[in-house]
Amino acid sequence: MRTPFYFLLLAAVLLAACSGDGEHRRALDAAYSLINDRPDSALAILDAMPQPEATLLSKGQLRRWQLLRLMAQNKCDTIFRSDSLQRVLTDYYDQHGTPNERMWAHYLLGRAYYDMGEMPMALKEYLSAVESADTLSEGCDFWNLCRVYFMLSELHLQSMLPREMLSTLSLAQTTAGKAGDTLSAIMAVSRKALAYEILGDDDSIIICSEEASRLSLRQGQRALSSQCLSVAVPPLVKKGELEKAARYINLYEGFSGFFDDSHDIQVGSEIYYHTKGSYYLEGC
Repeated sequence: MRTPFYFLLLAAVLLAACSGDGEHRRALDAAYSLINDRPDSALAILDAMPQPEATLLSKGQLRRWQLLRLMAQNKCDTIFRSDSLQRVLTDYYDQHGTPNERMWAHYLLGRAYYDMGEMPMALKEYLSAVESADTLSEGCDFWNLCRVYFMLSELHLQSMLPREMLSTLSLAQTTAGKAGDTLSAIMAVSRKALAYEILGDDDSIIICSEEASRLSLRQGQRALSSQCLSVAVPPLVKKGELEKAARYINLYEGFSGFFDDSHDIQVGSEIYYHTKGSYYLEGC
């Protein structure tokens, strides 16, 4: 349900349609304030503004409107089919923008290339986004920088580069901490298990899973804690530590939220039964 605060912001935007430069700026600021936590509301506010070509927006305001709209679309899981606007924005913000704006522009161009299957170009733009960030500034957008590192780690995973993935996830963890984003920091620890799986390092998979589980419990995230532990089950079975594996299976099935009243796992996660079957076979 949309809150009264949302309607107040929308009203401010509608008023801005009849007002001047300062009101347009305040409308863009209102959308920006929602961009991370409520991107759908931010997108609604931006789309409620008069279309840029029909207004007296300055070039800077037009580019900011375009940048914020692309950011909101990306956070609403829009699949980009073109890189044309993103390239316009990187060209503009490389000359005029703040470090945060340059980072966002290059990240969005990387996202467009990722969606279009151009992985080398996506990698190049993600690295440009990282280089654009001013991490020594108090105003550095560590929250979105963390997302850049997560996307870099995804490319490393797809390219089977586990050591690069581990390094990038460590940066994501550190950056998430600076942003006060505890859940993303936990996710970075948990995803390291995927890199260790490629490396065949069963002990490190277990260590990462258990650490992520402990961190989740500290935040009162019992479901997430049990989900993290499930990753440790296959290596525990391989090592013959069946008692601990059984304990983690019970926690996963009891608290993950992925099972119905008949103890059947949600559709799309049936691969879990392969893991559980391996546990039973090892115990025979």
